[in-house]
Amino acid sequence: MAQNFTPEIMDKIKSVTAMNYRDQAIWYLNAFWTDAKPAETEAETVYQLITAFSKEDHVKGKNGCELNPIQAFNVLQKRNQTLTALELKAQLRKVDIDANGEMALCEYLLFINERDPVAFVTNPQGQIDLVKLKALEKQMEELDALMAELQVKEAAAVAAEQASKQAEADAIEQEAKAKAAEQVALDEEAKVCLRLFLLRFLGFCFTFLHPPLSLTYSSFLSPLFHHKTTTDIGNFIIGKSC
Repeated sequence: MAQNFTPEIMDKIKSVTAMNYRDQAIWYLNAFWTDAKPAETEAETVYQLITAFSKEDHVKGKNGCELNPIQAFNVLQKRNQTLTALELKAQLRKVDIDANGEMALCEYLLFINERDPVAFVTNPQGQIDLVKLKALEKQMEELDALMAELQVKEAAAVAAEQASKQAEADAIEQEAKAKAAEQVALDEEAKVCLRLFLLRFLGFCFTFLHPPLSLTYSSFLSPLFHHKTTTDIGNFIIGKSC
């Protein structure tokens, strides 16, 4: 949330929030390295946040300087600070010192550590112990490499699971097609059986109701029972009736 800073202080704040994430972090550590509450104790968290902000910034990466509200929400989630939409909006207003609707790394650091924005831009720079800084940077590089390796393994596991699910789905689909084809065959067989039954029943009716015609019926229809398919039966009847 924009505070009642002088134009000079606000210009300095904006100049720092325009820096990339790493430079914002170094500025922050420099500003409070020798403070009564020394930033040295926060250094590891600061470098973890450099990585978090850089990974969440899908456009500029490590060269970015601020996260939009959705990206900021994702960072907060990963840091176990899940908020509702209204809570997030309220917190971002508090974090957003220059009131531009986005969250710079230095703004977030000032907020979570309850630091004074004026002291942030007016305290002297260049007080960090460079040996300790290099050691921290090395630790963070090792951590980044480990995280990258874990992400590759996780992606491979997800891909394998998706392939397994696809193979299972394909097998189920093939089984369904086979069952459908089997059902079609059974239906066709049932139709043939029904037609043969009707023909036999028709023959019974001829024999019972018109005995003199039974011989004619036998010579005309009895060959039908030697035909195996409905097509053969149809062709036979057409041939006899022509």
